[in-house]
Order: sequence, then structure tokens, then C-alpha cells
Amino acid sequence: MIKKLFDWPPIWMALCLALIFVIAKLLPFYNVSGFFPSWIWMVFIAVGMIYIIWAEIEFLRTKTTVIPRRIPSSLITTGPFKISRNPIYTGYALIVLGVALKVGFLSGFFVLPLFVLIIHKRFIVDEEKNILENFPQQASIWFKNTKRW
Repeated sequence: MIKKLFDWPPIWMALCLALIFVIAKLLPFYNVSGFFPSWIWMVFIAVGMIYIIWAEIEFLRTKTTVIPRRIPSSLITTGPFKISRNPIYTGYALIVLGVALKVGFLSGFFVLPLFVLIIHKRFIVDEEKNILENFPQQASIWFKNTKRW
């Protein structure tokens, strides 16, 4: 049960968001709030959410799975997938960045690379392998022309 819980990327995002607050409380290193407009964090969170919803709509439109580790029935290369091979993960990363900006301590920004590393190792590597195995020609072209993040 616990292992399956950690197979969901939103859980990792939530853990990283919590870690930002813990770090800000325990190691409030260098307040960077004065370097950015006070509203900028909302922009990153809103763009992240829009990006996630846009990608989810593409999954629904193409009737393929959004669930990690399941074999997709089609390869999506339209909409946000023209910009990024992983728009949902990119959206999560933008939300993590937005929360780090809101909290305002430089120490919280170190969570973003940690989040990216976890998502890459735990999900993206296997997902890309599945895509290459199931859609070899389409995937190789898409991988060549579209950035991961």
C-alpha cells in the first residue's frame, strides 16, 4: 500500500512542497522575497496548473492512460506535448517553484532540483522506455524534436 502511494507523482510533489516549508522553518537561509514582485509566485503556480490541465485534456482527447507505468494506447505529440515531453511534470515543477518563491527563502529553492531528480529517476526513465518500445518511429522523432522539460 505504502509503495503504491509513492508511485504517484502528485505525492512526490506534495512531499516536496512540505519539505520547502520545513526547510524554511528549520533553515531559513537568505530571504529572497525582496528580489521578486510579491505576486510572481501566483503566476508560476497558475501556469503550472494550466499546463497540467491542458495535458490532462490531451490525455482525455486521445483516450490514453495518464497513469504512470501503464502502457499508453497512443503517443500524444500535440498541445503541450509539442513543447515538452512531460508537461504534467513540468507543471508540477512550476508549482514547486511557485511555492518556493512564496516562502521566500533561498534554502527552499534547493527542493526543485531534488523534485526534478526524483521524477526523472522514478518515472520519466521508465515512461520513455515504454514509449520507445511501443511507438519506436514516432517516439524517436518526438524525442529528437521535443525537450524533456
